[in-house]
Amino acid sequence: MAELANWVGMEARVAAPASFDGGAISVAASPVTTANRAFLVVRDQSGVTVDRREIPVTEATLEWDGRDSDNTELPKGLYAFEIESQHNGDFLDTKPAEVYAPVTEARNQEGGTYLVLRGGTVVDAGAVRAIREPNAA
Repeated sequence: MAELANWVGMEARVAAPASFDGGAISVAASPVTTANRAFLVVRDQSGVTVDRREIPVTEATLEWDGRDSDNTELPKGLYAFEIESQHNGDFLDTKPAEVYAPVTEARNQEGGTYLVLRGGTVVDAGAVRAIREPNAA
């Protein structure tokens, strides 16, 4: 627990919804290696698709600016991200994308260790794939 306390204030990379508060959200995209087209799909808290945009077919960290395809800024709130992969127009896979989200709390509960991300999302500490300093993008 003492080690995880050092994560508070850092950004955790995890497949979980992220809080949009007007600033860009870093999304780690990892399309299927055989894909020749990839899309970032963004869903609001209700599960409604609010943005879908083509992205490079490489592993990369993208900055989602909180705007839809009409360039309209979306409301503040939690958003989930997926990467859709295609090959020659055929669907290959859709998988959750990982985001970098600020850690606001570390806690022990129900026999496990969890992190609370900005916006209130709670994730198992074991699901975190990386930690970085804020604004390290």
